[in-house]
Amino acid sequence: MKNFVVYKSSAGSGKTFTLVKEYLKLSLIDKSKLTYNFKRILAITFTNLAAAEMKDRIISSLQQITENKKTTDIAKILAQELNVSQEELIYRSKIVLENILHNYSDLAVGTIDSFTHKLIKTFAFDLRLPINFNLELDPNEFYNTVIDELISKIGDDEYVSNLLKEFTLNQVDVGGSWDPEKNLKEFTKLLTKEDSENYFKKLNEYNETQLLNIKQKINADTKLFINSINSIATKALIVLSKYELELGDFKYNGAGNVSVFQNIIKTRYNFIKDKWVRFEDAIVDEDWLKSSASISASDAKKVAEELSQIGTELLLYINDNYKTYRLNELLSKQIYSLLLLKKIQDIATQTKQEEQIVFLSEFNKTIFNLINNEPTPFIYERIGEKYHHYLIDEFQDTSNLQFQNLIPLLDNTLSNGFYNLIVGDGKQSIYRWRNADVKQFETLPNILIENKNKITQQREDNLIRNYSKKILDTNYRSTSTVVNFNNTFFRHIAENFIHDEDRNIYDDLEQKLNVKNEGLVTIRNDVLEGLTLDEHNTHLVHEYINNALSKNFKYSDICVIVRKKSDGHTVANYLKSKNIPIISNESILLKNSIEVNTIISFLNYLSNNNDQISAVAVINYLYQKQQINFNLYCELLLKSNNSSLFELLNLTGINLNENDFLFQNIFDNCLTIIKALNLNSHGYNYVRFFLDEVLDFLINNNSNLNEFLYWWENRKNSASIIISSDANAVKIMTIHASKGLEFSVVIIPYCNWKLFREEYKWVNISNSNITLPTAVIKINNQVNDAGFEIEYNEEESNQLLDHANMLYVAFTRAIQNLHIICSTNKKSPKNSVQAWLKSFIEENKIQKNEKNEFAFGIDKIAEIKEKSKPLVYNISQLKFENILDVVKIKSSNSNKELGDAKEYGIIFHNILGKIKTLNDVENVLTKSLLIGEINVEDIERLKEQINILFNHPVLFNYFSDNYISKIEQELITKDGLVLRPDRVFSNASETIVLDYKTGQRNDALYLSKMTKYKNALIDLGYINVKIMLYYIELNELVEL
Repeated sequence: MKNFVVYKSSAGSGKTFTLVKEYLKLSLIDKSKLTYNFKRILAITFTNLAAAEMKDRIISSLQQITENKKTTDIAKILAQELNVSQEELIYRSKIVLENILHNYSDLAVGTIDSFTHKLIKTFAFDLRLPINFNLELDPNEFYNTVIDELISKIGDDEYVSNLLKEFTLNQVDVGGSWDPEKNLKEFTKLLTKEDSENYFKKLNEYNETQLLNIKQKINADTKLFINSINSIATKALIVLSKYELELGDFKYNGAGNVSVFQNIIKTRYNFIKDKWVRFEDAIVDEDWLKSSASISASDAKKVAEELSQIGTELLLYINDNYKTYRLNELLSKQIYSLLLLKKIQDIATQTKQEEQIVFLSEFNKTIFNLINNEPTPFIYERIGEKYHHYLIDEFQDTSNLQFQNLIPLLDNTLSNGFYNLIVGDGKQSIYRWRNADVKQFETLPNILIENKNKITQQREDNLIRNYSKKILDTNYRSTSTVVNFNNTFFRHIAENFIHDEDRNIYDDLEQKLNVKNEGLVTIRNDVLEGLTLDEHNTHLVHEYINNALSKNFKYSDICVIVRKKSDGHTVANYLKSKNIPIISNESILLKNSIEVNTIISFLNYLSNNNDQISAVAVINYLYQKQQINFNLYCELLLKSNNSSLFELLNLTGINLNENDFLFQNIFDNCLTIIKALNLNSHGYNYVRFFLDEVLDFLINNNSNLNEFLYWWENRKNSASIIISSDANAVKIMTIHASKGLEFSVVIIPYCNWKLFREEYKWVNISNSNITLPTAVIKINNQVNDAGFEIEYNEEESNQLLDHANMLYVAFTRAIQNLHIICSTNKKSPKNSVQAWLKSFIEENKIQKNEKNEFAFGIDKIAEIKEKSKPLVYNISQLKFENILDVVKIKSSNSNKELGDAKEYGIIFHNILGKIKTLNDVENVLTKSLLIGEINVEDIERLKEQINILFNHPVLFNYFSDNYISKIEQELITKDGLVLRPDRVFSNASETIVLDYKTGQRNDALYLSKMTKYKNALIDLGYINVKIMLYYIELNELVEL
């Protein structure tokens, strides 16, 4: 039996259905293991959203089977493939469902990053990671902070200032931006590439002096080349002068032959050979002059011979040296960039050491270095015993390094005869910028790695032996019109525009039909003259929405998909002006709330009481929300230059004491501002989520206002509210955000983006004339002459595939109607995806209809569906207690009070799980109060109990800096069980396991579980392990 099954699944082909079916099949197949078989399965996908959807599908499928309301498709298939009756399937499903619900944390469905994170937590000690390390999931955000620190040195650090100046000038020289911060953020993305470490090791072999010496040599070699060709060209001009010849005496009036020499002298030379045809012909044929030239035949022959000899010398010199010259030109502009990159990395390394930061990507490399030469890597021994089956979804989005680290697990489980599954679609690989490598998917079952060692080769052989390829080739999503259009269009793209080496990704493109009814596909390909692109696209989007509504579609059936967020923002603003309800990334960002911005303005004023702009912004809010009239508003504006914000607010009846803000933390200050300005009455949904952001900041940082405001500047571009997915509104999203979703009507405006974008890329240098082993260059068609033809072709090939895949993801979201707007104007790029659509239209001889569209299919009325819910935010309003001035969020559990010992123990245990040191107590209790876990009257009792615990005469030492403290660290036993002790304290000489208990003392009851903790830690290499119980109400510590 082939146990390594790889499904190649096109869009809408039932990929998630297949994954869920296989998961359930593995859970249900052995009747004797129904209570724990699901714990032996690890399902890995790419996003948290996809993981949540898969969990929901697993549970809902089991519920449907057990309720037996109707025989579902998945139930029929499972009964058939398991060869059981429907009654037996229901019986087994009930047991599995009950065990999943009672052991939900053992339902192992998550992202590959979350799996790696789990490994980090479990094996941090073994891998010698820094004590109390901080895991950084987003390197880009980290490097943005580093860049800010670098830029702050301008003026104070002469070396950094000079580097930044040279870097910016180089960017402008190649057509880039004057904004150094923008350029640097783009440039430092190189440091997040999986292969960057290898290049940086080579670069770090050279210090600043050596790199500057290389630059001097490069400049000298460049000057030598120019002087040499000038010298050769001068010889030719001497010949012309000797025989008193002018350009008019030469064929073509010298254009393309003798003018080459003149252009070299004038530094207007072009060394692209296909433009030198006349020059080379003249050399070979010794035919330079017109027959009418005023020169004797004998002299004409001498001229021809001399010029051909000089021309040959010139060509030989150029052929031998031009590639090095072009490379020197490129590198001369990049030396300062390399020095700057080294400086950025120096700051980054120092920051990481000081703050004990570890990148998730670095951990992947650490694992790889450990497993590459070990037949059974120690960090996987226990994981391999826990999981028997691996189901990997969205494999085309997996990086090469991530897959290398999963291979030992697959190898182990295949060797034991267990079933494993991979699902992917190369046509939907759109995350190359996050190190995704679609070529690994297409290479399966082979492993995409150079210089395979013996162990890797053995693992590859195991994959090959067990490999079975299956294709999901039926589309269950879209109408026949949409499916047929996509089949035809992308076959055209694959055959005409994608490079040969990537064409196999579209081999299994054509899909069979499941939905026979027709839909509509339209393409608008206007050449605009009067309208701007924004006017044209937004107008058509609105027109298509109104048309869909007239066909009984709802707003929620419609999605506008764009490539760039800025285009989505333009569409969103236009539709809002037309009173179209929308949901977009922009519309749910907290920074777009006037209430949130008013809080930030107030905080800015607190940070700097000379900030009159922020003060006026606060007053402006009061006027906009009609809390003050126009006359008072004008009066306040006139006084704003000479009065403080607090004096202005006093005139409105809002009495606040500036000193009160000095003695409160940021969260309390925000509450005061919200209450005073009545912000809660309008934007309470945004305000609540903003307060969550403030609390998240305080959990990990001190209550420093300036630090918070700096943090918010970076955070505000992603912080958003969460709204119901059932809202009846038009969705606006990017192509990347739409992946995995489907909509009845899809509209794609601005479908005319460029097909090639210049990108920074690490390159190896193999030119014997240059000692620098590696560099960073901007890949464009000019680098071919410098010896980087392979790198350019590879980048061009990758980008063309990226664009084809983005179109594929966008076009295949449509169920019934697909509207593509690819119109252009004079400023539009010539080499764009619009050219692909135009080529398709011309090849298929498609004619425009009366609406000026290229159309396929029929514009049919939608089936009338159940009326959707109105657009609402499922968030309760903040209520303020008049006496205590304490904020509470009313929810289903907000009236919960501390009752008996058991309930108190649960709450106390939960609070302790969030507290690392006594410094965390205030912030943790505040957040627990906000989310309704506790009431204000419980705070003092909890504080007292926590202080008693932390100051216990024995435990006090364990909570100090003398011990490493880990909270609820997962331990995996040899039997694959997952244990979570409340606390583990360790140092070089001993390890203490501590569990909190409530109620009366009963040591014997807990001895077995505590012993398991002890044995698991001993197996992990911990020494001198002691196990202790702390009885909360009794304040008793017991060592077992």
